[in-house]
Amino acid sequence: MSFSNSNSSRRASESSERANKQSHSMKKIWTSVKQHAVEHHRSVNAAYGAFYSPGRYTPKF
Repeated sequence: MSFSNSNSSRRASESSERANKQSHSMKKIWTSVKQHAVEHHRSVNAAYGAFYSPGRYTPKF
């Protein structure tokens, strides 16, 4: 009986560890996506400012 409980306990622990790794991985991916979006919007805004208001645009980073 304890053998069965030990196996199920180990499987639950492994499953929990796998979920934590996946969660951490998703957080890293989401952080990367957000950072790239910020960089993209800054560069688009800078290009827009450079094209439509030459000499008067200063980015606010």
